[in-house]
Amino acid sequence: SRPMSAKKGLKAAVIVVSALIVVLGVAGYLMISTVVKTAVETVLPSITGTPVKLEKVSLSIFSGKGTLKGFVIGNPKDFKTASAVSLGEIRVALNVRSLLSDRIVIDEIYIGAPKVTYEAGLGGSNIGTIMSNVDRFSSKEEAAAKEKPGKGKRILVRHFNKPRSAPYVRI
Repeated sequence: SRPMSAKKGLKAAVIVVSALIVVLGVAGYLMISTVVKTAVETVLPSITGTPVKLEKVSLSIFSGKGTLKGFVIGNPKDFKTASAVSLGEIRVALNVRSLLSDRIVIDEIYIGAPKVTYEAGLGGSNIGTIMSNVDRFSSKEEAAAKEKPGKGKRILVRHFNKPRSAPYVRI
């Protein structure tokens, strides 16, 4: 058998590395969607004090674009309606390069088919109870953040449920 020339060896290495990058990209794409769905359904209930469901996640770490479908925040205990908040679709377009700067730029946030069900009960409302749970969680997080001082990142949202030609929305 003849030894492989350096040129053919380099060509083979480039093909193998390219194939590996494609395989890792596809695996990463599939895994990140699963990780986000699992995180939303396991972490958010401890913040809201309600069940949380997410039907489908589609994210691209390369483009910074993502879609969440069928996002539902259930009701706290003792409330009767099926859910407090239901969002048919959430689309986000993040400027990936901005993650390396001190200002994160979100080019667009779109929320489609929002549905909020306000239910009053003896001890208050479902929305009020959820907000109290979120405030309680936020207070703990803020206290922990004060123990670790540091410079936070600013966030700029360019478009929120508006056509691309709309003016900035800053938060």
